[in-house]
Amino acid sequence: MKKPSSYLKKIRKCIHSQKFIRCYSRDTHSFVRQRIWGFPEVFVSIFHGLTQSLSVQIDTLFRAMGVQKIVSSKQAFSHARQKLKYEGFIALNDELVHSFYTVGDEKRYKGYRILSIDGSDIRLPNSPEICREFGTHSSGMAMSSASILYDVMNHLTLDSQLGKCYANERTQAIMHLENLIRLEGGRLKRKTIVLFDRGYPSMHLLCFLQKHQIDFVIRCAAQAFIKPVIAFSHSDATDDILEIKLEELNKQNFLKLKPYFPDFKALDLRVIRLSRPKDKDLFLLTSLTHPEAFSTSDFEELYHKRWGVETQYNYLKTTMELENFATKTALGIRQEFYATILCANIYELIAEDAEEEYQAEQASKGKKDNTKINHRVAAGFVKNELIDLLYSDIPIETIYARVLQKIKQNRVVSKPGRSFERKVRHRRKFHQNNRTVS
Repeated sequence: MKKPSSYLKKIRKCIHSQKFIRCYSRDTHSFVRQRIWGFPEVFVSIFHGLTQSLSVQIDTLFRAMGVQKIVSSKQAFSHARQKLKYEGFIALNDELVHSFYTVGDEKRYKGYRILSIDGSDIRLPNSPEICREFGTHSSGMAMSSASILYDVMNHLTLDSQLGKCYANERTQAIMHLENLIRLEGGRLKRKTIVLFDRGYPSMHLLCFLQKHQIDFVIRCAAQAFIKPVIAFSHSDATDDILEIKLEELNKQNFLKLKPYFPDFKALDLRVIRLSRPKDKDLFLLTSLTHPEAFSTSDFEELYHKRWGVETQYNYLKTTMELENFATKTALGIRQEFYATILCANIYELIAEDAEEEYQAEQASKGKKDNTKINHRVAAGFVKNELIDLLYSDIPIETIYARVLQKIKQNRVVSKPGRSFERKVRHRRKFHQNNRTVS
């Protein structure tokens, strides 16, 4: 994707296209007649983010459309949104990902695209329908298990899943990878490494990754996985190549794997020990078995990149207010979740575009700069202009240039190498009856 503005043009065209409207309306009778809440108006409202009071949100939308008087109610909007499929946001995100990688100028590590998969619990409103659809936590709160496939070097969410409470994160990981393989035409078209945390090790996942020739780095608990890894953890070695013969696994595991991977006999894995104080060494399993390409020390840097997916969840939940839902229906939850994922991707791409322009300007002046984009402020600037970007008749290039200029002017000092003690904080809990107005 040369410019995110070109993708915004595509979205603006799509939401007014009869083909797109027919495809992502829930029935053939929806959005047929000209009404106040047509497909574009509903789509842009959800896409913009319903984090304010609905009355304020409706007023904001109509003023951006040039209507000075509110001519609709909250109930009318809530009724209209029930006609829209949430899959429309997923389709546009797939198109964004495809467009981004088509250009082929993404950031890589040693020629590899670095992806990471991780899950997180999402708090939901406690309506009866949502509790039935997603399930509840032991505390009685409605919850969902979300999972994302994230490009940690290009700050892009390639795929997302919103599952039931206590959904199996390994199953969600396989669904992510299947969707990515489908999106890229049946096989991955670039060298890829997928990073996993310690909740993911399983023989089924390892076999799936090897079957599709996907390289990986996965953290494992040395005392709670397969016997060769346990034996390695008791040795003094820091690096070793293991051959895991499937028939030597316990009978139950072997019988579970055989129907899915009948041709597999063994897995060639490399196990890495990363030293940590107080005998809390980290153990990594990887398919990157060639020490000349990836040394033991490379895995320290590589595994650290996994932290990008953690910071993305922080960005989604704080800056994007992912858990601040404005609905009591399961359909509405999915609409807002997938719209937020798409919106976050666009915000990040625009911020990166502004950063590249700024650095190019500084280089042309022969200046060095130790500042960086303030991503939270950048998101606010884009959100303020989003309705105009997607709905108004003003040329996108005009609005886009204005947004970039604002983002470039708001920077923070970059201090590489800083580290802080991790503190447990009580996160703000959003609730329908206590919604923000600004």
